[in-house]
Amino acid sequence: MIRKINITLAVAFVILFVFKGLKSMSSSRAGARANDGGESSAASAASSLAPRIYYFNWTSFSVRNKLADRNGVLIGSMQVIFPNATFVHLRGGVKEFAKVLREDPAAVVVGYGHHPALEDVGVVSELPIAYSRLAVMTQRSNPWRYKGLESLAGLRIVANDDFLDFPLLQRLLKEQEAGNTNGIPTVSVVSTIRSREELAKIVEAGEADAFFATCDNAMLMPELISSTILQRFRMSEEIDRDAVLFRVSNRDPEFAKTILREYEEGLRRMESNGVRRRLFDYYGFVPEPLPPPQDR
Repeated sequence: MIRKINITLAVAFVILFVFKGLKSMSSSRAGARANDGGESSAASAASSLAPRIYYFNWTSFSVRNKLADRNGVLIGSMQVIFPNATFVHLRGGVKEFAKVLREDPAAVVVGYGHHPALEDVGVVSELPIAYSRLAVMTQRSNPWRYKGLESLAGLRIVANDDFLDFPLLQRLLKEQEAGNTNGIPTVSVVSTIRSREELAKIVEAGEADAFFATCDNAMLMPELISSTILQRFRMSEEIDRDAVLFRVSNRDPEFAKTILREYEEGLRRMESNGVRRRLFDYYGFVPEPLPPPQDR
């Protein structure tokens, strides 16, 4: 009899534990949606447009995770402003994004700044969704330390061509092309299909002294860069930053004009009602204030 009572109590305890777990998961996801900008007041003023938003996987910026409801600050912002949008994970380099901007009149690209490969396609808002920060990775056996931009002189640095939207990298490449190489590093640009591990191997093979990487969120560093690379390489502090911009196809000029206006209005609304701050905080960022509106 006592054994039956104990079994009944044990079963009841398991049921209660599972129920509490499911309730906790539901509350957590609801909280994530709220932090991800899901407030009803923001939704009521959101755009009715339905763009196709093309993105690449970028931890804390644009990685869709429907189960955990964690999509990053870029996708999260787009979900608030354009709740009817569809999201397309586009594999390949920046040329693939230029292609969809030329061909798809409903295309929006997030994840890049003023990248040379995108400057002749689409139209862009100068109001940044977010900012990305650039750093240099050197081997831990290398005594070099970053002490300002002048300390980069003499380094051989390898970079993916995705990084060409950083102003510093553009300036360095222009100096190289002009033959003004004194006091600056030598930069080699490779295809975006190269992984960080491949860039690290280029350095370890002695073909370069360092490679460029982003240093956007120290809280999530293990997610951004593999632990094996962090064991072998040291990251500098921030050396440059770049605005992550909203770029739309110009195949339909009226659509482009409308969506740019609604993007800017939506982003400023997120700023004023606190949704943008809560969204960035959810991913461990501190958003930089938006620049004041420009008269048109």
